[in-house]
Amino acid sequence: MTHRVVASFFIGLTLACAAVPGRIPSYPLLQVQQSTQHIESKADPKTFDRYIGSYQLAPSAVMTISRDGDQLYAQLTGQPAIEIFHESDGNFFLKEVDAQITFDAAGPQGAATQATLHQNGRDMVAKRISDTEAKRAADDLAKKVKDQTQSPGTEAALRGMIQGIQSGQPKYEIMSRPTADATRQQLPQLKGAMDEFGALKTVKFTGVGPAGADIYQVDFENASTEWRLMLDQDGKVTTITFRPLQ
Repeated sequence: MTHRVVASFFIGLTLACAAVPGRIPSYPLLQVQQSTQHIESKADPKTFDRYIGSYQLAPSAVMTISRDGDQLYAQLTGQPAIEIFHESDGNFFLKEVDAQITFDAAGPQGAATQATLHQNGRDMVAKRISDTEAKRAADDLAKKVKDQTQSPGTEAALRGMIQGIQSGQPKYEIMSRPTADATRQQLPQLKGAMDEFGALKTVKFTGVGPAGADIYQVDFENASTEWRLMLDQDGKVTTITFRPLQ
């Protein structure tokens, strides 16, 4: 088999910009537009407590906001915690990657009720969940990873994604809005990769990644590849990555 396409391709949720042990590095297909300059502004660290908590982006994707002294951190499931910096009331930015987080503080005592992750031209809204709900999500994820349990619907969704890209007519109805927007932007590159891979031959579930994504080995006429994907609460594709296997 030939492997002329050597990069990994990513559509979905990520804050980490470097490889993390135990995770496959993923790289955006497109150049991200030059970041707007953000300026850190001082604020009373005690006011940050209104943002501390857990926010659910997808069934297996929770963004946790924590504070260590004067510094606030954001952490997505399966990724390291990253510093976020205060720009204005309710608005924070990251220095490691081009991303911003906006909090809506409308709850009791001004506590944030949701957070919006702005990244790669997309806005992903995450509702605040209770500590109990966050623990349940973490426990469910830990069990899924331990048992290596395939999530219902992921194979059908994967086949639908591949077939749609191969035909040049993606099935946007099976994707979350951010994933659909990213696919539209990246379609020429995605279609080009699929053309090089050739005809689809087999799709085989091989396990569950540390962040809860289902892993598949997908063999094409000219390439053997690994795909990882996650579905949201509505069963739509919210994250998908693929890379050629060496």
